Amino acid sequence: MLRVSAFFVLCAAALALQSGSTANAADTWVLLATVNIDSVTGKASADLTQAKGQFRAVRVRAKDQTVALNRVEVTYADGAVHKQVRRVNLLPGQHSRAIDERQDGRFIDKVVLVSADPVPGSKIAAEIWGLQSPEMAAAVRPTSETATRSLESELDSETRGIGGGPESGPELTRSAGPAGGGGASGPASTTPPEQPNACIDKNVCTLVDVFFGTDRNSKQGPQRLGFESERANKLTLGHAFVTVPKANRKKGEIPLPSLWDKYVLGVPEAGDPARHFTIPAKGVSVFDSEDEFVAAAQAHMANAGDYKDHAFVFVHGFYTTYESALYRTAQIAYDLGPDGVPFGTAFLYSWPSAGNATAYLYDEESSRLSVPHLKAFLNTVIDKTGVKNVHLIAHSMGNVALIGALQQIAAADTKVRINQIILAAPDVDKVEFEQIIAGVGKLAKGVTLYASSNDNALLLARQARKGTPRAGEAIVPPGPAVVGGIDTIDISAISSSVFSWNHDSYAGSKELLNDISTIFRKGERPPPVRNINFKPVVQGTRQYWRYTE
Repeated sequence: MLRVSAFFVLCAAALALQSGSTANAADTWVLLATVNIDSVTGKASADLTQAKGQFRAVRVRAKDQTVALNRVEVTYADGAVHKQVRRVNLLPGQHSRAIDERQDGRFIDKVVLVSADPVPGSKIAAEIWGLQSPEMAAAVRPTSETATRSLESELDSETRGIGGGPESGPELTRSAGPAGGGGASGPASTTPPEQPNACIDKNVCTLVDVFFGTDRNSKQGPQRLGFESERANKLTLGHAFVTVPKANRKKGEIPLPSLWDKYVLGVPEAGDPARHFTIPAKGVSVFDSEDEFVAAAQAHMANAGDYKDHAFVFVHGFYTTYESALYRTAQIAYDLGPDGVPFGTAFLYSWPSAGNATAYLYDEESSRLSVPHLKAFLNTVIDKTGVKNVHLIAHSMGNVALIGALQQIAAADTKVRINQIILAAPDVDKVEFEQIIAGVGKLAKGVTLYASSNDNALLLARQARKGTPRAGEAIVPPGPAVVGGIDTIDISAISSSVFSWNHDSYAGSKELLNDISTIFRKGERPPPVRNINFKPVVQGTRQYWRYTE
């Protein structure tokens, strides 16, 4: 995928469908063939009987266009056949994972590709590469070895009608704009943005994978799939790519194109990957089945670097579009990780927020109606992906959906299934929160609540309820919500000038991002163990912590 091996290792943590090969230093990837996928049958076949030497793995590279495959089959000279039946989506210039990798080399007779979404009249080229050592390259194929059978008739029957089962899925597409969903992101740019592989090759951006669940309505845009504010009343599972610029950015920031960028400098609507967070064209996909979603997430986890045993689920808050939520999830993953390598595997749950400051009641209803869908999503991530450490982050009104889902999960099974839970500025009635959170907290090893006295959105929420305090407030009196077994931290002293609503301090502050990173990696409690700036505050029998510089 990438041309520079060191950078390849970095991006393996951010791209699930990249090559996951454990190649030895002397091994070389060799281009074996370039094939055109038939626009009618959706198949391409490469005769490799003349290929020089043996190979211990193959992989597929999208040449000039997006390639979506449902199946890759490799026929060896001894008659053995390896079938990879799994959705593979590749943006231009990207490689798949290593296929049928093993230590010994074998002569290959044929590789067959089966497209997931053949488009009549299209001409899509794919490259087939083989991995071999110098010894394998020198191996001479015995003249008596020939292919013992053809796969064409078998594929004709097995792939007929492909696209309707668990081995298929819609083409990877993606929407640009503030990550969160909730409406169109604006007219498409007439100047296409730089392909993400180009900014990766130039070492100016990092590609971050985000696996998502949503109960928003979907809408196909001119370049990518998007999700609106309308409620779909069903769970959709998908995957998205987000590019994060490496330079001209502070931790916590999400730079997007300004009006000056777009109308004076001529920056495309989708942004410049070297300077902005972007969502590539055709960078969002949805899966036809839960099995397909789980398989893709597991593939990413297997190559997620030092923190491959960790995953987090982010549930966004009030006034958030689908695209905005994607950007925020990618930012958190990137900033929690070390040295530009995203932390573990990132999951997003995006409920149907209107993405409008005047739609508070609609958002509140949407968050509550999302509870059963979020519960199903959490069960999939926690129980079926096999990840060892699952962390949850809910922001603002997203806490309504998350706490509701966790209540239902706890009612059925109270065993510890979650590592850490972060409740950031929860827009939940304080009394209700203190009554129910202890039961929910038993599902996790640790729960941390970040509260603030200067959160503008929560102040508006309080006013809308005749002054009833919210759990995420830290106004004294009466002070923040405090429950035994849960670490409540007043972060009023930490604010971010980047966010005018002062409602994303937990994700926009370097101090809090560092704190969350330590919580996820080490689970250290109480807060002063992690940071001496967390000072205890005692109010009668209640104790919480306050960040003090």
